[in-house]
Parts: sequence; structure tokens; C-alpha cells
Amino acid sequence: MNRIDKRKFNALYGELLRANPDALPDRPLVEATPTEVPTRRSLGHRTLERNARIEAGWKSGKSLGELSEEFGVTYQRIHQILKERGVDMAGASNRGHQKRRQLRLDGISTWSGDAADLYRSGHTLKQIVSIMDKSPGAVRDALTLEKVDTRVAWDYERRQYSNDDIARMLREAAEWSGSPETLSINTWEKYRAHMRKKVPTHIMIWQRFGSWGAAAKFAGLQNPGRRKAIPEAKLIEALRSVAEALGKSPTIEDYTTYRDENPHLGLPSVMTIASRSSWNSFKKKANLATY
Repeated sequence: MNRIDKRKFNALYGELLRANPDALPDRPLVEATPTEVPTRRSLGHRTLERNARIEAGWKSGKSLGELSEEFGVTYQRIHQILKERGVDMAGASNRGHQKRRQLRLDGISTWSGDAADLYRSGHTLKQIVSIMDKSPGAVRDALTLEKVDTRVAWDYERRQYSNDDIARMLREAAEWSGSPETLSINTWEKYRAHMRKKVPTHIMIWQRFGSWGAAAKFAGLQNPGRRKAIPEAKLIEALRSVAEALGKSPTIEDYTTYRDENPHLGLPSVMTIASRSSWNSFKKKANLATY
């Protein structure tokens, strides 16, 4: 019972027993003591003592959030107090995050070895998430903890396709393009769009084999490499051939549609033509009507 409670108790006790004076004791059951009124000097001393304890807590490794909860002041005030006392606050806001992450990793370490074993045995990250009943982020942290290359683990396609599967797809793409002996990255991406992205990206293939040329060679194909500039005469000829097939002077949309529908013709793109000059300028050179 603190000092203020003692005085209240004596007052209430007296009111309750006033009706029966004979039952009152000779003196109050609890001696009343005057309440101490804190002075500015005592408050200042307490504040300095508290701030010193805050600094000691920070140096012992506590985070801003832990000190805020312990001393009943805001996160920002703790930061201000420490800064006023000359404490280096660089990276202060990360201490709590780092501690929480370390606690999380401590919990993950109990099963990270099992996750790494599953990965090394050929399971994908998605399969490990299902087997371990953990979140993708937790599984990735577990593999990082076991020094597993998570860039490989995160790429499902690396485990989904074998080298022979990729080689077969490359040959099928070359046949689809009308050039069964060569296959460029551009043609592969068109084939991938045609297959509604059910085949791996050229980036994944590049990373698997080290280069696009190496992948093409593994599949028994040739990489056409960087194309040389197409002569202007061939660009004009391509425009005339499309106009003859359509029976009219083609617009950009007409040309693009016809080119996409006939990839085996190997027609240059609109950007290739327009990069030399304007679209209408080339149509004039091909003696075609402009709109």
C-alpha cells in the first residue's frame, strides 16, 4: 500500500466506524504520512539516471523497440535521448529487424538441413514448400542458411527441364520457323509466344548452357548470330512481295499481320524498315501508294 492509499484507508475507516464511537481504536490503524511532492531537482536527477540506464541498455544490445517498452517512452524519444548522449545511431533502426531475423533463422535452423537435403535430391522449391509445409520465403532462408544457391533454387524451370528436353524444344522451334538448321533468340521467343509460354525462356537456356550458341550446338543447330544489315533493295523487294500477296499497298498493321502469319518467309520487321527511313519513304521507293 503506497502513501496516498494509507491516507484514504484511514479516512474511509473513520467514516465507517463513526456511527459506533466505542468501536474506534485509540489511534488510526495505519499512520498517515504526507505525500512527497517531487521537486524539479529530484525530477532532473531521475531523468539523468533513466537516460543513463537507456544508454547502458542500448550498449548491451537492446533495440529501440525493447527500450521503448521497458522505459515507457516512445521509440522516437529513445532515439533522441541516445543521440543527445553522443551515441552513434547509424543503422539503429535495423537492430530490431536484425534481431527478429536472427530469431527467425534460429527457428529455421531446426529444419533447414532437411530442406537442403530435399533440394539436393532433385526437388524444386515449390515441392519443398509443399513437403515441409512452410512459406516460400522461409524455405529460401533455410536454403541460404545451408549455403545453397537460392538463385538456382528459385528457378523452377532449371529443375523442370532436362538438357535433352531443351534440345528437343529447340529443334521443334527451328522446324516451326521454316529454318530447321538454324535458330536465333528472336525466333525462339516468337515460338515461345506461339506455345503460350509453355517452354523455357531464352535466358534460362542461356544460363543452363552458358551461351545461346552452346545451346544451339547441343541441339545440333547453328546460331545465326548477329544479323548483317539488310540491303535496301531486299527491303523494297519485301514490301513489294507483301503488296502483291495482299493485292494492295500495305499499311504497317497489314505488313505486321502478314509477317506474323508467315514466319517462314523471313520478312524483315517494320522496325528494320523504318530504321532506315520512314515507312512512306520506302513505299515510294517501292512504287507503292502511300496513305
